[in-house]
Amino acid sequence: MFSLKTLAVAGAMLAVSVSGSFAASLDHDAKLLASPNKWAPVILYADAGDHVKILDCGFGKYCYVKLDGYKGYVKESAIDFGSPSYPTYPSYPSPVSACFWGPYGYVCIN
Repeated sequence: MFSLKTLAVAGAMLAVSVSGSFAASLDHDAKLLASPNKWAPVILYADAGDHVKILDCGFGKYCYVKLDGYKGYVKESAIDFGSPSYPTYPSYPSPVSACFWGPYGYVCIN
């Protein structure tokens, strides 16, 4: 009934809404907006492939993200919730997909 990718995206969105943050990239050019509506002032213009830190996705068609030090809202349809394409360096063995904060620190899941 549901595809594996649909279940993975739903699970990732659930994890993001519970706590922590989630790393993702943008599918196409997008606007970082001051509030979750299309008439909001534009904070920043983002390019396809830019990496964002998703802070919350409970705003209808928008997600609250952090991009280049700025926080704002991006249309959910512009975000690729799959694994982002990070360059591979010896100091970065694998990209982090999600981090969850707890009373004793945090745990990151690849």
